Amino acid sequence: MKNRDDALVRKMLEYCDETDEAIQTFGDDENLLAENKVFSYG
Repeated sequence: MKNRDDALVRKMLEYCDETDEAIQTFGDDENLLAENKVFSYG
């Protein structure tokens, strides 16, 4: 079970890093984020 926990924590840290990168790139401009093809899901 410990390996699974380690993998989950690593994945959460990866998501945090990706979120931090998006914030650095787009700041608080929702429209820039929404219009970006790399980050948008729509």
